[in-house]
Amino acid sequence: MNIAFGKIIITPKNDGVNVPMAGYTRSFPAQGKLDDIYARGMLIEEEPPFEISNSSNSSKSIESLESPKRFLILSLDFLKVPLSISQYIKQKLTKVPEFKLKPENIMIHAIHTHSAPDLTGEFYWPGSFLNVFRGIMFGVNRNDRYIVYFTDRIIKMVRKMVLHLEPSQIAIVHQKITEDILINRRNPIRKSKKDLWILVCRSQQNGHITGILGHFPMHPTTLSFQNNKLSADYPGRFCAKIESTFNQKTHAIFITGAAGDLNPITTCGTDFDVLENDPKARLSVYEQLGTYEHTQKIGFLLAKKAINLANSIPKDQYYDSFTFQSHENKFPIYIQDKQPFVYNWGRWLQNKLFFYLKRAFLFPIATLHSKGRSPNFPGMMLERASLSIDFQHRLKVWTIIQFVKCQFFQKSNQSQREPLYILGIPGEVFEDLGKKLKQAVPQNTFKSKNILLFQNTNDWVAYLFELKDYLIQGGYEPIVSASPTCGTEILKAFKKLLFTATKTT
Repeated sequence: MNIAFGKIIITPKNDGVNVPMAGYTRSFPAQGKLDDIYARGMLIEEEPPFEISNSSNSSKSIESLESPKRFLILSLDFLKVPLSISQYIKQKLTKVPEFKLKPENIMIHAIHTHSAPDLTGEFYWPGSFLNVFRGIMFGVNRNDRYIVYFTDRIIKMVRKMVLHLEPSQIAIVHQKITEDILINRRNPIRKSKKDLWILVCRSQQNGHITGILGHFPMHPTTLSFQNNKLSADYPGRFCAKIESTFNQKTHAIFITGAAGDLNPITTCGTDFDVLENDPKARLSVYEQLGTYEHTQKIGFLLAKKAINLANSIPKDQYYDSFTFQSHENKFPIYIQDKQPFVYNWGRWLQNKLFFYLKRAFLFPIATLHSKGRSPNFPGMMLERASLSIDFQHRLKVWTIIQFVKCQFFQKSNQSQREPLYILGIPGEVFEDLGKKLKQAVPQNTFKSKNILLFQNTNDWVAYLFELKDYLIQGGYEPIVSASPTCGTEILKAFKKLLFTATKTT
């Protein structure tokens, strides 16, 4: 297989001064940058299938049967990349003949830094949660020039990556992070501990490590709502530390896992019992006052773990041949409420109030100019049916899920490792739902527990949770989600996609 890595700066002009910042309801635009905003990429090329045929002089010659397939992972230092923008990027990439890319073989991931430039217009008016609603209703895309700019930069990066594809080997390892850097903000008592996964690539020619892809499920919110400068948060420091350690001869790329309810620990402390039971302490988990010092500390800690892991991999754990199958499905989620039981009257009334405010005012105005085609608000592919008897089915949001099977081999001894499965999920996945999505991959068919969930991939529609999180606990996350059923519907759609994938496995 051939592999290439790339990165390119996509920081807005003037270091982002006066650019609206996405992620919090800040009362100010950006006042510069703490570090640059990047697009990073990893391009893997299958070796094309070959056959041996006899020529006229009876000597054997090798002929390629088809052009090589390529799988591209893009990691962008944004809060989210909605479907309308990811489709635009894919369209531009697939139109370049020498890239030899198909839309279903491209994954576009947003690391979800809360110190990113706003792409959708919902943070155009700073100051309050109500202004975010205003941005959704009237936030016609105000960032077309910037979107065109960074897409052109991504094309430039990929062009360079195609030219620098080289024979490579890859190893996949993971390690539990035992340090207290992570907390489930809705269930602190869990004391959640997660694995850091890394994909390590090295040159077949000299054995040098050419790139490391890191994967960890934690919100990039080490910087608090008080921060007024652009930053890739801890994923940016993770990448920078790896690259500096290897004297800029090794690329790094970061992917955020199922981190919808998993926050970094900066200033809330680690007394998990108090954080679980004291309402004021619980609020401190949501409103931590982390600084760039915390950003560097956590990013560097994960980077050092990744470097030590990479340097400890035996040679016989590297594989030099690669095949993949990619499947995706675009489908609608209807904006509807699901409250079959009243667990708590106060929670029930709050849920009903916010749901009907969204249905009656927020989304109808956001789709005012859609006419059944495209929404007024570019952050979601909202669509309003012109005629519908069923009130529950007048509004829907289109989204996409992706499933990729990666198989690695060693040509020398014909051995293969367990497949790696990548789930591309369009939202912020809660810890419990993330487990269910992984468990949905049937072991009797796919025979591997090596499953990586990439959240905020190709789109963002909601926090993705089970209905019990909406019915029993409620809170901020269900309020801002397109529909409380998004998590359930995505789990159903993923199971259907797996059924399709089973036929070709």
